[in-house]
Amino acid sequence: MEPFQLSEPFVGPEGDTILRSIDGINFYIFRTILEVASPFFRTLFSLPQPRLANGAAESMDHDDLPVVDVGEDSTALDIALRYCYPVRKPQITDIAVVDRVLAAGLKYEIDVVVESMQSLLVTEAIMANQPIRAYLIACKHKLRDQARAAAKATLAHSIFEFDGKELDEAPARPLLYLMRYRKVVATLLCEIFNRSGPRPEHAWDTPEDADISLLRPPCGGTPNLGCGYAAKFWVHFLIRAVPLISEVPHTSTIFEDNFLRPISGVISECDLCRDSHAVRMWYKNLEVTIRGVYDRTADSVHLQFDDN
Repeated sequence: MEPFQLSEPFVGPEGDTILRSIDGINFYIFRTILEVASPFFRTLFSLPQPRLANGAAESMDHDDLPVVDVGEDSTALDIALRYCYPVRKPQITDIAVVDRVLAAGLKYEIDVVVESMQSLLVTEAIMANQPIRAYLIACKHKLRDQARAAAKATLAHSIFEFDGKELDEAPARPLLYLMRYRKVVATLLCEIFNRSGPRPEHAWDTPEDADISLLRPPCGGTPNLGCGYAAKFWVHFLIRAVPLISEVPHTSTIFEDNFLRPISGVISECDLCRDSHAVRMWYKNLEVTIRGVYDRTADSVHLQFDDN
């Protein structure tokens, strides 16, 4: 990480107050701007300043400006202040920085900072690459919506993919809640794929939703496999999909080329299915159909959350 360098508009000498970061960097700021952006600072600056016997402010720097020492590092403080000022907003790609700036925004009640960091926490890049870190950060700051979005994003990964360093210092309760959530989603998806027990309505059970009735395929189905009259390619799909869904309860695992290629081979083996327009349409729309089932299932599962 490159060392922090202070830049405009905080380098001084303009400003009427100095905010000093925990690593000793002085930020020259105008109180009026922070008073508008932050109820915390509005209250702080309205309080009477302690005085010494000679009438000087208790904490002054060499420019005779009052100094407020804060607990944030210079990088987090700089970003939080820039969201308060009418200047270009910085690009943030480091989730650890998002965490620290979010903490500052919550501490100082700066809505624009909190809302911006909440949005950054659930960007597509972070959800794809660091969902468990985003989940733990959201839980730490009691952000229910962001925690749920991140928990759902973890479903695309095996639990064994997560970096052990991320989990070493993580609180046990949020991790327990996440494991329960993943387990329930996986169980429900497997039940749907297995067609056993109580289950939600299957989008692929009707021609209207799936473009083919799986109970009456052109070839007559595969009753010899103990599957009633389900299409042979659908039986093969289920046999291969369920073990994967059990470990990684997400549709991405069952729509990779390596997974789907054998299913295409099964369809091509049957003259009736291979030449059926209905089968081709069903297979073409398979991913969209199952993604819809996945989304409804994952969204319906309760995620326990400590918000007090």
